[in-house]
Amino acid sequence: MPLNRNDIKLGVQIIKKHWSEIALMAVFISVLTLLPFIHMNLGDTYLTTGAVETLTGVPTDEGDKLVMLVRLESDQVVRVRIHRSTNYKQGKIVGLKVVEPKYFGANKYKFNGYVN
Repeated sequence: MPLNRNDIKLGVQIIKKHWSEIALMAVFISVLTLLPFIHMNLGDTYLTTGAVETLTGVPTDEGDKLVMLVRLESDQVVRVRIHRSTNYKQGKIVGLKVVEPKYFGANKYKFNGYVN
């Protein structure tokens, strides 16, 4: 049974009236669908060390974020974000927490303090 013109207008009016609820529900369903995939990507974590090479800033809307370039024992240079209150000590050894992705992506490095 084909829809007549009045049925189509009524459907459009209902969608216009409830547009915000429909959009909110679509966002909610999308987040619930994607959340397990984001969480499942976190793999193993371990600690490693490296030598601080330099300090740089990454400009953002909120201001610069401080980033240290650290040379690992494997001679790879990685970027590690640090807090503004962290003292910068070039050439010193730092501890890093490494989070490996389970399925895809690159390792994430987190500053874990200076090693004495």
